[in-house]
Amino acid sequence: MKINTPKRPIEIAEPDPVQLQNLREALPFGLVGYKSPVHGADYGVVVQCGEDEAWVVKQQGPDIVEERFPEIYLSQSVLIAASIARYRAAGYGGCLMPCVYFRKKEAGIETGIAYLGSPSLAGIEANPTDAGGPSTTISERDSPPCLPASLRNFSGVPKTRA
Repeated sequence: MKINTPKRPIEIAEPDPVQLQNLREALPFGLVGYKSPVHGADYGVVVQCGEDEAWVVKQQGPDIVEERFPEIYLSQSVLIAASIARYRAAGYGGCLMPCVYFRKKEAGIETGIAYLGSPSLAGIEANPTDAGGPSTTISERDSPPCLPASLRNFSGVPKTRA
């Protein structure tokens, strides 16, 4: 896929099957592949399964008028890029997937960033002492019910990295 920008085109490589499987397992309800592209995408993040909705952290400002959406979308996209860079530079693993969302309303547009993902069970996010925080473990009672089955039945997190 190629995206044209004012500076130059950007070529986006297709994800390999291992990356897709890892992402599918790390997200609360996983991914789906589309038979034909939807808004240019071959895959989609599942955010609702029946009555259950994925747990997300939302960063949302006040509703905006429709004319401001392009600039707000751009600023949110830049914030996402900076967030991912800092997340990776800090040494975190797991899956962090910030997504710009919007919903049209009668009086404007609700927009913000929804953060989806899950921690790496061997990364510093699961071992707070590695990150300078208090020593704790994650137990099953702390796990949201929408975690993938592979992460739902663990008894604790080792204190040191694997």
